[in-house]
Amino acid sequence: GGEYVVIDTAYGSLRHTFVKKDDMPAEQLLERELSRLAFLREKLIEDLEESDKIFVFKEPERQPVASIVALSQALRHYNKNNVPLWVSPYAEIHPPATVEPFGDGIIKAYMPRHFREQWDTEEARQTWLAVAEEAVALWLAGRDPSGSTQPVR
Repeated sequence: GGEYVVIDTAYGSLRHTFVKKDDMPAEQLLERELSRLAFLREKLIEDLEESDKIFVFKEPERQPVASIVALSQALRHYNKNNVPLWVSPYAEIHPPATVEPFGDGIIKAYMPRHFREQWDTEEARQTWLAVAEEAVALWLAGRDPSGSTQPVR
C-alpha cells in the first residue's frame, strides 16, 4: 500500500512504520528508525537490568527447547528475576490457555495457533487475560517471601 516497512534481517522481524512513501523521503525515515531503534535498545536494557519482569515470547511454530532456555539465560544475565513467558501453539495434551512452569526459570502457555486473527473476539481477550493472570501467579509463587526473589523453577 505504499507504506515503508522496516525489516530486521538479524532477527527476521518485520514492522510497519505507518508512513507512506509520498509522506517522507527514505533517507529521513531511515534516520528516524535508526534513532528509534537505538532508544528502544537502551530502554530494553534498562528494563532488563532494573526490573524483574515477565517477557512474553510468542512463537508461531514450535521452537527447540534449547533456544527458549538460551533466551531465559540471556534475560537472567541482566537480572535473575526476569522470566520468559513462552507462548506456544496448543496441542491436545495442552489445551488452549494452559499455563505451567517449564523449568529453568521459564513459564509456558499454550494458545490457539492463529490467535492474532482471533484477537478481535471477547473470548480471545478473556483467554489471554486468564493466561497472563496465571503466569503472574506462577511467577509470584516462585519469589521468596522475604522480598528476595528467585526465578520460577
